[in-house]
Amino acid sequence: MAENDPLSHAPHASSSAELALPADRVTVGGRHLTIEDVIAVAEQGAGVTLCQDPLWVERIERGARFLRERLADGGIVYGVNTGYGDACVVGVPPELVEALPLQLTRYHGCGMGDYLDASQTRAVMLARLNSLAHGYSGVRHLLLQHLSELINQRVLPRIPAEGSVGASGDLTPLSYVAAALIGEREVEYQGQLRPATEVLQQIGLAPLTLAPKEGLALMNGTAVMTGLACLAWRRAEVLTQLASRLTALSTLALNGRAAHFDAMLFAAKPHVGQAESAKWIRADLAGRAEAPVERLQDRYSIRCAPHVIGVARDALGWMRRDIETELNSANDNPLIDPDGERVLHGGNFYGGHIAFAMDALKVAVANLADLMDRQFRQRPRSRIHQSWFQGGPYRCFGLDCRSTEIDHAGQRVFAVDRIAQPGQSQYGHDCRPRLPAGPDADGTSGCRPCAGDGAGRHLTPAPTAGECYPVGRCFGRICTGGRRAFGFRRPGPRAGNGFARHSRVDPQRHHAAVSSQHGRCGGRI
Repeated sequence: MAENDPLSHAPHASSSAELALPADRVTVGGRHLTIEDVIAVAEQGAGVTLCQDPLWVERIERGARFLRERLADGGIVYGVNTGYGDACVVGVPPELVEALPLQLTRYHGCGMGDYLDASQTRAVMLARLNSLAHGYSGVRHLLLQHLSELINQRVLPRIPAEGSVGASGDLTPLSYVAAALIGEREVEYQGQLRPATEVLQQIGLAPLTLAPKEGLALMNGTAVMTGLACLAWRRAEVLTQLASRLTALSTLALNGRAAHFDAMLFAAKPHVGQAESAKWIRADLAGRAEAPVERLQDRYSIRCAPHVIGVARDALGWMRRDIETELNSANDNPLIDPDGERVLHGGNFYGGHIAFAMDALKVAVANLADLMDRQFRQRPRSRIHQSWFQGGPYRCFGLDCRSTEIDHAGQRVFAVDRIAQPGQSQYGHDCRPRLPAGPDADGTSGCRPCAGDGAGRHLTPAPTAGECYPVGRCFGRICTGGRRAFGFRRPGPRAGNGFARHSRVDPQRHHAAVSSQHGRCGGRI
């Protein structure tokens, strides 16, 4: 089946090959990065190499040089010799311009929440490096060298996941990248959390003194949301392939109809993504002998699976476009044009495209999860649940069980007849009642052991309201009034919660209803 493996049928064959055998280095500068490049660095151990073209290096330096000349001539540049936000009308004295980037970095060190993991942090660092490498940010080539060295040496800033507002760039989380470069705060290195200044000294990298605008250039951009979007996109792509394979497995398990995935159906409605999913499913079902079918057509969750998966597949196309456009953009403010020698004030830090794509991706992935849930609920319930009750835990406890499926208000409910058997189970387990007299584990009083014979067989008298019987070594006590059955509290005696209603308790046979959804008890004893 390897040749039909949907995981090898990714839309970009060359990219899939790179993922299987990642390049040792990803070149940054003078080229278009892809999501696969980010995955290679973030998750597969690839390093980075800055572009060696002298023209590219000279252009980077020319932008930083023009900015210094502009400031020396008395030019006003937002965030360099002015305040931030509404304080842009407030000038910064020339003697404080050099100190402003450091103060900006420290001011934003207030992130909260969990920390990004190693792969997420590397994705963020690569996204920021690539944006600055476009030459519109007015930073020195030295800064790019230091940032690339942190990536290659696996020196990872500790970046809190909460703190970015997106609409004004990832200011707070990216301040932790800037802090690592200047030797402040903590970094993760070789599996240990250590002060940044110690780690920089160990790898032979001097702390960077930020030049004017370099603090703002590092922080005022969309690198965090873009790096994380690359990882999320890849996970979603794999999920679409996995969902197609699981659909083929469900079709086999349910003795479904492979004809639902015929190519003609998807040529008649030619959405590319759904045709691609159907092709994968057909490949997995190829060579299968069609057995007599029980239904003229399978249920929606099988028959329409390529249509559901196809929505996500097609959405991934435009999401890739927008994510990679953002990844390969200069997204800070202001921009420095080294060729035309202009300072351009704008709003490239705005993260709307990434935010919109990720909101849509959540919906697409939720649809896949719902599809898989519906498919699982179709799998041969009589066989799955019967084997679970008869060969699983209850058998271990010496109980012979039968189950009957009830479909009530869309809920799959099983009425379980639990018939106590004396002695040991077929596996030799001791099945005598283990629960002591007195309060339940949760503090509920009024329950007592049954009047049994010590071998798991329940004798008369029948339990009355408020009393509990242990059933062998079961998951809970059989309760008849406001107590716990299977560890779940019920509102009243015997009436149930709307899923099913049961007859009075027989001392030799106890009836319970167990819903397959969320493990809830489906009714009262």
